[in-house]
Amino acid sequence: MKVRSSKTLTNASLRAVRDKMGQRGKDEPLHASDIYQCARKTVASRMYGEPDLSREDIEIMSPGYAVQEYFWGEEPESIEWEGALFSIDGWADGAVLEMKTTGAYVKYLENPQPAWLDRTRSYCVIKGTLEAYILCFSFTSRRFVEWHIEYSQQEIDEEAKWLRKRIPELQDYIKRGELPPVTERRYAYECKYCSFKDHEDVNCRPLIKAAGMRITPPQKGK
Repeated sequence: MKVRSSKTLTNASLRAVRDKMGQRGKDEPLHASDIYQCARKTVASRMYGEPDLSREDIEIMSPGYAVQEYFWGEEPESIEWEGALFSIDGWADGAVLEMKTTGAYVKYLENPQPAWLDRTRSYCVIKGTLEAYILCFSFTSRRFVEWHIEYSQQEIDEEAKWLRKRIPELQDYIKRGELPPVTERRYAYECKYCSFKDHEDVNCRPLIKAAGMRITPPQKGK
């Protein structure tokens, strides 16, 4: 018997994921992920194309998709709202269902991440409900943690107002071929993982520094 290292299936798997993810064209409707991520990244991806996912990106993302599909099946069809597409993981008994995965230990998951709450709140806007459940699987703890969220009507109304402002703003930037300022970043960690920060046409790094922002957000307690 001869055993040797190989990359045949690895490379085939990476290609399959890249093909599945695809590219979003300039005229394609915005998706929820486009709306809630950094506006500059959303517009840059439509202007210059999303850089190919690295092997590290795919290895981080794919297990999450696999876990969700294993437990909940294929993602339902997207819902169109105000000219954008929203993909809701599930719906039952008048509540939005959202599934997440993380590399964090369960003991550090006291509350849902702000980005998870933002996205889930938008789904409540679309479905006309105040209730949501977030189910999160921790790969390191190999356990589930779950939260039930009940938003106030004011929170839902404010989210709907923000969405109705945000969607046409992004559409206008894309139509004009103009990049939004780096200050349109939604979350502090986004720049750290963004492939556009050193892109020759987008070149966010010096602009981030000039704006007094950081590529890597400070750790808790520092």
